[in-house]
Amino acid sequence: MKFINGDDPIGNMPEDISSFGYKQELKREISWIDVFTYSLVFMVPIAPWGIYGIVASLSNGMPALAYLLGMLGMMPTAYAYFLMVREFPLAGSVYNYAQRAVNPFYGFIAVCP
Repeated sequence: MKFINGDDPIGNMPEDISSFGYKQELKREISWIDVFTYSLVFMVPIAPWGIYGIVASLSNGMPALAYLLGMLGMMPTAYAYFLMVREFPLAGSVYNYAQRAVNPFYGFIAVCP
């Protein structure tokens, strides 16, 4: 998988994650079919129906614009996750990223509601 700027995120990841304190036990690959299936299961295709009326009402009939603005607002977060997963190729999302980038205490605080 290549990105627009030519970076290869798989190639930049360390081959040995034991430096992070983990022992590699599972095969670290996922196919596009797996990604597509997971996204459908995770997002549930009918989920937008439950909030479409609320979004359409609050956006004065422009829900597409509301979703576009929401997407633009989330792009910096998505890019930050892209950078962090290249630096720390571990599962655990916010916990691992905050713990390793800032402080172990902040990793705990990041996952608390």
